[in-house]
Amino acid sequence: MFIIAQHVQYVKTKKRAYVADFQGGTTLLTDPQILTNSDLGHVFSEGNIPAMFQSFETSHLCNRFSPVIPYTLNISSHKRPLLPSKTLVPGINIL
Repeated sequence: MFIIAQHVQYVKTKKRAYVADFQGGTTLLTDPQILTNSDLGHVFSEGNIPAMFQSFETSHLCNRFSPVIPYTLNISSHKRPLLPSKTLVPGINIL
């Protein structure tokens, strides 16, 4: 589920940031790292790894939740076609 959160964060921040490296269990997640575009400068901690941020578009694989959100990445790494951004899935109201 957190992969979809990264997808949305990346798009909503206009490709400037996303949260990664969640640790913990089902009820408590700790030690997240905020990864940012290097153009923003040194904003957060040492966990902000530029190479990891730069590889997001080529390494991110959409999961089963990706087609139900109106935020497509429009990148070549998608392994399957995504639904149009205005598509609504019955029973899920995301707009």
